[in-house]
Amino acid sequence: MLYEHKVDDYWMDIVDQDNKINIEYDGEFFHKNRKKKDKERDRILKSNGWKVLRISSNELNSSNYKTEFKKIINKCKMLF
Repeated sequence: MLYEHKVDDYWMDIVDQDNKINIEYDGEFFHKNRKKKDKERDRILKSNGWKVLRISSNELNSSNYKTEFKKIINKCKMLF
């Protein structure tokens, strides 16, 4: 696993290069106005064989974080 790693023209938060998995953490401040750009970026990465999982700050900061964490684990399982 690599953290803050550049692949092609994109910086990725967490990367497993061997399995081409990219996990992105979307913080509320930085990503609130980037949804359209992020969607296009994900489309390009996926077309190049990458699996992309986005985790929002709302998911991790939820008062019901245990349920949200289970959802994140399930999303990870679906990548394989």
